Amino acid sequence: MGVEYEIDKESTLYFTIPYIDVEEKTNFKVHNKDRADGESDVTILIVEDEIDNFIYLDTIIQEYDYNILHAKNGVEAVDLLQNKNTIDLILMDIRMPLKGGFDATIEIRRKNESIPIIATTAYAMAKDRQLAFDLGINDYLEKPISETALMDTVFKQIRKIRRKRLKK
Repeated sequence: MGVEYEIDKESTLYFTIPYIDVEEKTNFKVHNKDRADGESDVTILIVEDEIDNFIYLDTIIQEYDYNILHAKNGVEAVDLLQNKNTIDLILMDIRMPLKGGFDATIEIRRKNESIPIIATTAYAMAKDRQLAFDLGINDYLEKPISETALMDTVFKQIRKIRRKRLKK
């Protein structure tokens, strides 16, 4: 960043922005793809009322060949879980219409104590975070969510799922 100027004449402000080549960025992500074989059978339910947020999460997760389901609120999430026993992991928005993430989690935990739930929220208050864990949420991601934070958290929960399945 710099400035070129002369008194009583035009001034020029200049700066440079680093450019990251698409191929270079792709190589950066490769380390995250070192997951175990057979993980494409994992189904993730994204509970998100904002379509832009859903598309963002879906786009990232789709790169890893996971199966994605979408619920627009807690009511749909609870219904989907009752009708589909193939859901392995839930990404749960906290603030949604009809039934929020906390209420949906309470209802889900009454019937299923083991399914991992990752809270995704723009509300990063310490009390909300503690309440999430008290209700049985396994992990907590604050929006805006980076791709690295999202996938590290998803992979962590999927590794736990895999270990449980191996013990059975």
